[in-house]
Amino acid sequence: MKTAIPTPFDIIPPPPGPWVPTTYSWIALMCALLLSSWLIRRIGRRRRTPAVEQIVRGLESELTHAATQDPVRLERVCRLAKRLIAFYIPQDLTGLTSPETRMVAEALRKCDDRSRSAAHIVDLLATIEDQEYAPKETSPQSALHTDVNQLTAAITAHTRRYRPS
Repeated sequence: MKTAIPTPFDIIPPPPGPWVPTTYSWIALMCALLLSSWLIRRIGRRRRTPAVEQIVRGLESELTHAATQDPVRLERVCRLAKRLIAFYIPQDLTGLTSPETRMVAEALRKCDDRSRSAAHIVDLLATIEDQEYAPKETSPQSALHTDVNQLTAAITAHTRRYRPS
């Protein structure tokens, strides 16, 4: 008997061998991974706002609430405005007097547009602080409300125009 014994692969076709990816397969896989990671990051950014923006929005709403109260609490308005503007300028205004605050405003006026907008706010803040510590007979309430309203409007415009750094 010279005929060979049949093997199982003589009866049925052999199964496919291991798949070896080509260069194009690896490129397609990398492109798919990059595209999916980019989409995930983009969708993730839309849903959440950064913590700094949330803090700025909260401070801004507190400032408008404090400014609209009938007896305007100037100390609260000044503190909130100083905390808000601290996100936009490199100086800390919390321990400064109104003349020192005006000096900071002058220094900010020599910089870019963002700093000039912040300088206007800092200058208004110094004016309100002067009115806060002035004798009550000399400061009319209408001028005080006008300055506080200008301050809140300027801060709102500034926060809408520029994002905190």
